[in-house]
Amino acid sequence: MAEVEEAKEDLEQDIAWEKRARKILLICSAVCCGIGLIIGVALAQNGGSYAIVGMIWVGIGLGGALTKFFKFSNAYNGTNISSIFWLVLFLFFLFAGPIGLLIRILRMNSRIKKFEGQLSALG
Repeated sequence: MAEVEEAKEDLEQDIAWEKRARKILLICSAVCCGIGLIIGVALAQNGGSYAIVGMIWVGIGLGGALTKFFKFSNAYNGTNISSIFWLVLFLFFLFAGPIGLLIRILRMNSRIKKFEGQLSALG
């Protein structure tokens, strides 16, 4: 009986952590999107009409990449392979923009549903 309660607590903690991580990701992306919009408008004043869309794209990607930055900085102290992996992942999320954000949000949502399904199966 105690094992079931521990499993429930672990699943509830995993669900709460995933929801918190999703919220942080969306907040970072929204803030960086706003910064990208401001920079894009400033660049568009000099004749670049695509600067607004480009800077919003990179801004959203930067918000997603910032959430990976801390993992990258921790991995940099480790082996070369892990630091290269995190650098590539950081750059991917930076330039993938909204596509990378969508992929990460969908993965988080599927993990939350999986944990909720496991929690309901426990009773």
